Amino acid sequence: MLQHRTILNVERYRQAWNSQNSVCRRKKRQQEDQDSEAMDNLYRVNDTRKFYEKLNSSRKGYIDGDEIEVVDEFVYLESLVTAENDTSREIQRRIMAGNRAYFGLRRTLLSNKIRHRTKLTVYKTLIRPVVLYGHESWTMVVEDQRAIGDFERKVLRTIYDGVQMDDGTWRRRPK
Repeated sequence: MLQHRTILNVERYRQAWNSQNSVCRRKKRQQEDQDSEAMDNLYRVNDTRKFYEKLNSSRKGYIDGDEIEVVDEFVYLESLVTAENDTSREIQRRIMAGNRAYFGLRRTLLSNKIRHRTKLTVYKTLIRPVVLYGHESWTMVVEDQRAIGDFERKVLRTIYDGVQMDDGTWRRRPK
């Protein structure tokens, strides 16, 4: 008799737990559907600022009921993706990568035994693609354009032997 009551209690507990769990899952799905619909509406009306604010406000992510980690930034296909969609940080990363490539090839670019045309080809094929990788998706501001221009001028001064004089003028190094 006691064993029969225990089995019945276990069965009742399982049924109650399953029904409560299904209600929680249903509510969770409804909330996810509402959030997804709100995000879709913001995306459709092209309100980027509100879209990213809404995206950042929900710090938990779910895919098929599984919670995923939400981060502020990550690297995808060698490009930095930030929660604020800030491309300036990605441009600075690319310039730093270009600097690493430049300093790796600096002895070649400073060599007097290599023609300027060959040095320029080295720059265009080995350094510039590192800096400009993914530039099609960048939204550039004046500071970003200036930083890329500064980097390019630095490399070209190295290739063409530019030296700044005390009076601020530039000249070529004597060979």
